[in-house]
Parts: sequence; C-alpha cells; structure tokens
Amino acid sequence: MGIKTILIIDDDAALRDIYSTALARGGYDTLAAADGQDGLDLAKNRCPDLILLDVMMPDKDGLEVLEELKSDLNTRDIPVVMLTNIVQEEEHRRCREMGVTKYLVKTGVDPNDLVREAQDIVGPAA
Repeated sequence: MGIKTILIIDDDAALRDIYSTALARGGYDTLAAADGQDGLDLAKNRCPDLILLDVMMPDKDGLEVLEELKSDLNTRDIPVVMLTNIVQEEEHRRCREMGVTKYLVKTGVDPNDLVREAQDIVGPAA
C-alpha cells in the first residue's frame, strides 16, 4: 500500500516542524498546512491517512475545518486527532460529537507520543 501520510494543520510553524520530524522518524510521510483553508485543500487533494488538527487558528479554526472534513464524502472517513491547548470538557465533548477520533492537549503530548498515536490509529507507517 505504501507509506502512510499524515497531514498536520497548525498555525504554529515550530510545532509543525517538531511533529513532522517525529512522524518522519517514525516512517510516516507528512504534509503540513499553516491554516485551516490550506489544510482543507490538502486533505481534499491528497486524502491523507490521518489528520492532526489544531483548534485555535486564524481565519478558519479547527472546528470549522473538522465540520467541513466530516461533511465531505471524500474526507469524512479520515481519522482526525485534535491537538490543542483548550482543556474545557465542553470543547472535548463537541469535538467527539463532530466525529473526532482523539483529542490531545498539546502541553501533555511529547512528539514521540504522536508517533504511537498514529500507529494505534492507522497502523505502522508502511
């Protein structure tokens, strides 16, 4: 089937680089987008195996992106992991209701944890 691809949608360039590096070391191919619209475009054009999605972003936030992903026949089955620093239970509940696979708080996630999460959700990299 080939190497599995993970799309990272986050407006923080340093975090995108850290996550991409860790996932690449884990054997995954990565795509990165700095905002919600670019992330949606990449998701629709490249159909990644997994999406790591930040909530707080300018213009189109992660919840808007998630809603669009889940309403599109071509992207609705792609697993989405929300990565955010928002810790309110209401936000967690809303994301679960919208179909998110997992909700992780950034401050509690080591980049190597993301590799393990990817393995749990989509299997080994290749």
